[in-house]
Amino acid sequence: MAERVIGDTVFEGADSSTTPKSSLYSPWFPRGGDAAVFTLEVISINGLTLTWVVETKNSEDANSAASTVGSAVTATTTGLKYTATLTGFEELVRFRYDTGSSASMDWVHFRALNPSWAHN
Repeated sequence: MAERVIGDTVFEGADSSTTPKSSLYSPWFPRGGDAAVFTLEVISINGLTLTWVVETKNSEDANSAASTVGSAVTATTTGLKYTATLTGFEELVRFRYDTGSSASMDWVHFRALNPSWAHN
């Protein structure tokens, strides 16, 4: 039986093109309540600072119209990283991961856990 790999590995400035990018985005998902705490598990990290933010927008808005909810969480070591209790969500939510814009062999392996939503 093949072993499963949990999470994603991202290199600093990594992207599918030849131009380094500093931000990667999760898919949009529907908000699950009025408030939430989000958790990121950093499984392994080497040489970079991962900055993680939660963004929100309504379904008819362009992706570029997304606004940040709360403040950024940074990670330079392994372990669980939490947001404060966040409020002010619109219909959709996504994560933005910033790794730095210099293409390098520095990397991070992480996974976003399911949000803990406070229901109405």
